[in-house]
Parts: sequence; C-alpha cells; structure tokens
Amino acid sequence: PPPALPPPPLDLPVHADAGTRELALAAQRYAAAAAADAADYEAVYNHGLALQELATRAGSSPSRHFQLLTQACERYEAACSLREGSHAAQYNWGVALSDLARHHRVRGDLAEAEAHLIQSAQMYAASLKWNPNNPQALNNWGLVLQELAGCRPASERATLVAASTAKFRRAIRLRPEFDRACYNLGTVFYSHAVALQAELDGGGPVGGEAAPQ
Repeated sequence: PPPALPPPPLDLPVHADAGTRELALAAQRYAAAAAADAADYEAVYNHGLALQELATRAGSSPSRHFQLLTQACERYEAACSLREGSHAAQYNWGVALSDLARHHRVRGDLAEAEAHLIQSAQMYAASLKWNPNNPQALNNWGLVLQELAGCRPASERATLVAASTAKFRRAIRLRPEFDRACYNLGTVFYSHAVALQAELDGGGPVGGEAAPQ
C-alpha cells in the first residue's frame, strides 16, 4: 500500500481566509481517511488535490509552498499506483511538477528544474494516453516543452519547439475557441525567432520560461 502522510498542521497565518482554513481541514480529513485505508483511492487523490490547492495559497512562504507541492506529488504518485489509468491524478501531478520546476528555477537550481520539467512532460503524456482529448493537458504539455527548449542546447531546441507547437495545434483543433493555446502557439514561435536572431547576431542562445495557462 502507498505510504501515509501525516495530516498537514493547521499552522496557518493569522490572515488566512475562511476558504483556506476549510481547505486545510479537508486535507486533514482526507489524510485521516487515507491513513485508515491506504487503498482508498478517492481519499488519497483528494488529499493531493487539497495539498496542491493549499500550495497555491502559500505564495508568501516559499518553503511551505515547496513542502505542500512535494507532498501533493507523493499523493498523486500513490493514487496512480492504486488505479491504473488515473488520468486526472497524472494531469494534476504534471501541474504540480511544473510548479516545483519553477520553484527550483527561482532558486537557481537549473538542473533540478529541468528534471522536474521532464517528469511533468511524462505525466502529461501518460494522462493523454488515457484521456487523449484533453486540450488543457495538451496546452500544458506544450508549455513544458517550450520551457525545456530554453534549457537545452541549440542542437535540441528545434525538435522541442516543433513538439511544443504540435501540442498547441492539437489543443486548438480539439477546442477552436481555446484562446490561451492560440496565444501560447504565437508565443513559442516568437520566442524561438528571438533566440535564433540572438544566435545570428552572436549573442548566444536565449531561453524563455512559460507558465501553465
């Protein structure tokens, strides 16, 4: 059975709103349910969702943000081990991994950021294997590939950019009104053009960072 995590402490800041406090209590309830029955998929998965949402509300505390995201990833991994083809858990695991990548990037740990981006791309690919018509997963996968293109040498960049644009195009085919995917497709073309121009001008490779939209 997947390992149980201790319930998150309710050491919330004094200014935490009612919604955050309710979310922390929900996380504790899911943690208790998962501890009582480690094979309870819904409890394990919902625990991950609650931890991930709490992380989005911990913006002023990078260490707490990192801890909650890391625990959310552990819960999603446990959920996937309980139910093969859990595309929702794989998708949200991918989102959490890309958020962790940005955390490492801000701290200057580029190798760890790249490793998390690769893992995030793998999770989106796994999710789409079971739910291939999810335009949001395709869009997010495209963004991760765009970020990876900025981390890799020039010899690999064109391949990653092509893969990224393919994901955005597919997302748009599935949902023609998906304006964010249209915007991201334009952005990846522009960023790649800027990088190529910089190389032609002798300025060296330029890489950009994208955030899930």
